[in-house]
Parts: sequence; C-alpha cells; structure tokens
Amino acid sequence: MAISQNEKGDLKMTREQMIVSKLSTLKTGKLIELWNETEKQVTTLELSKVRGWLMEALENKNPAAFDAWMEGKQGDDVAIYF
Repeated sequence: MAISQNEKGDLKMTREQMIVSKLSTLKTGKLIELWNETEKQVTTLELSKVRGWLMEALENKNPAAFDAWMEGKQGDDVAIYF
C-alpha cells in the first residue's frame, strides 16, 4: 500500500489504507463480529480481500491468539481464540 501524492505535493491515503486504518481502531469483538458476517457470504475476490484485512487487524490486536486460531486446535470459531 503506497501513499500517493497529488499535483500539489500533498500526501493522501489510498482507499485500502483508509479501510485498514479504520479496522485497526475497532475493538476485537467488533472485528470478530465482522469476520463472522463474512462467513455467511458467497466468496468473491472482494470478500477475500476484506477477510484478509480483518485477519491482519485481528493479528495486530493479539498475535498469539491469531497464531492459535490459525493452528485451529480448538475448532474454527474465531471467538474461542480471542
């Protein structure tokens, strides 16, 4: 993700950076709620990108819980790990 520069030399965030930045401000419970909502959707390229952003935000909140979730020894429910 690169920050672009307009003709005046002002820096601005890309749309993706704004989304990732917003996700980083959400509480873990809200991120889990959003993740669970994506589980109900038909998988598309766009949804895969959103799920990646959510996973990144969850990992940033609690790397140990994220690693445990990825190992999946307690099941698929993300809330168990966080």
